[in-house]
Amino acid sequence: MRFVRPRYEQPGVRVGTTFFGFVRRQGTFDFAWHYHEEYELTLIAEGTGTRYVVGTTVERYCPGVLVLLGPDLPHTFASEAGEGAAEAVVVQFRHGFLGPEFFALLQFADVKGLLGRSARGVRFDRARDEIRADVAALPGLAGAAQTVAVRPKPACTSSETTKPPCARTAAPARWGLSADTGCRSTRTVINRRSRGSGARNRRSRGLDGPSGRPRLK
Repeated sequence: MRFVRPRYEQPGVRVGTTFFGFVRRQGTFDFAWHYHEEYELTLIAEGTGTRYVVGTTVERYCPGVLVLLGPDLPHTFASEAGEGAAEAVVVQFRHGFLGPEFFALLQFADVKGLLGRSARGVRFDRARDEIRADVAALPGLAGAAQTVAVRPKPACTSSETTKPPCARTAAPARWGLSADTGCRSTRTVINRRSRGSGARNRRSRGLDGPSGRPRLK
């Protein structure tokens, strides 16, 4: 058993901006335990595997899974062996990407609450296909168009329960998801360990585990 400390990831949001979307495509997603300063919205477009979030869950992921992770929250997505290519749409943003006091407005209290819950990770179980399609399209938009495209929509609910994250439903071909995933979730809480010291490591958390994998509680 060895001590595994999450790696600090340099800000993906470039200087002078507050919002950044990109497509991550690899042969496989290796276990890369890390954290960063931004919120992260991740949509799995291809491949299956296991999602690890410190202090909250270890659960399977598959095409169509949509997850919001808060700042400084150690996490990783690790592909299953032999599952082929892995692809995810990733959107990273800072809390004040719409202005420093935007989410303090009363009409955005629900959004503020959602961002608060993302400190433990939030999985959207019943997001409409339209919402997933909008997220998938964000990396292809330029400049302000990305920020304008992020707008509140109804019929998108979140879950922090043990409900399966992948329904056996046909996903629209326009955002490249498998038609029938059959993914089922197994949820396990990960032990929290002491935080590191120093400015950049103030929020880091280490885990014991074989071969770089976290130890389960």
